Amino acid sequence: MSDLTTYRADLDALLATAIDSATWPTALKDEALARGMWDFDGVLVYESDLTVTTAGQAQDVSSLSALDEVLAVAWPWRTGGNFGQLAVRWRTVDDHVIYLERDAAPQVGDVIRVRHTCRHTIDGLGGASATTVPSRHAPLVTLAAALWAIALRLRQISENPALPTQAMPGLHALRRELQARYDLGLARVLNGSPVWWGMGEG
Repeated sequence: MSDLTTYRADLDALLATAIDSATWPTALKDEALARGMWDFDGVLVYESDLTVTTAGQAQDVSSLSALDEVLAVAWPWRTGGNFGQLAVRWRTVDDHVIYLERDAAPQVGDVIRVRHTCRHTIDGLGGASATTVPSRHAPLVTLAAALWAIALRLRQISENPALPTQAMPGLHALRRELQARYDLGLARVLNGSPVWWGMGEG
């Protein structure tokens, strides 16, 4: 797994900024990586099992590893179950606390299947001590970060009329090129078996 130093170097290579540390400082690149990670976190959809420890319709799901946002819930879950058929309506009642509707009241020992996104990390970024981005998706995260870096740089240019007039058009052109590449990479990631959400998600 790549660490922050590697991601910075990849971002430098993508933007051709390695020799221009004043225009593209480390702080800007790290901010762009953090924002790119936030975008990436919404891409991959995971499923995890939650064993009920407190009976009732309100369920705390915060114990799920690296949980970001709950997307759908199925109950009662058995291995090999059909998520669409077991999906139940739910709503958020507190941070990472969901409420299962329509008299769905899990009992202790029941299993709830949760479809969700995860918070990923890069070793060294924001105090993280490990990289959890799958290696094959590192280029996609770097592309997302590059788009944010350009956006931040364009904001700087718009507020500084002393900068070269050709800088802004050049950055806009690069942004369009990288956006097309990012969209293509995103389509590849999402090109797997489509998720059947069923009728029960909130």
